[in-house]
Amino acid sequence: MDMKKKISRNDFCPCGSGKKYKKCCEAQNFEWVEDEDGNIYRKMELNQEAKEVLEIKRREYRGSNSKWTKNVDLEKMASLWS
Repeated sequence: MDMKKKISRNDFCPCGSGKKYKKCCEAQNFEWVEDEDGNIYRKMELNQEAKEVLEIKRREYRGSNSKWTKNVDLEKMASLWS
């Protein structure tokens, strides 16, 4: 998995509000992280039910697409859908 760094509290918030991160989204139930390429993602913890749904969908997709790999990062998939 790629190395990710947290957004600094004094950076402008990635949500686009124009506020600093510490005065905007820092207190929410997610965090913004930046990967090595500079892409910013919203990272959220998944509850067990969400993990199960993603696993079911992964299996359904894997059955219809032989190129799908078993080692899919479910947390990253969820951050892309957020």
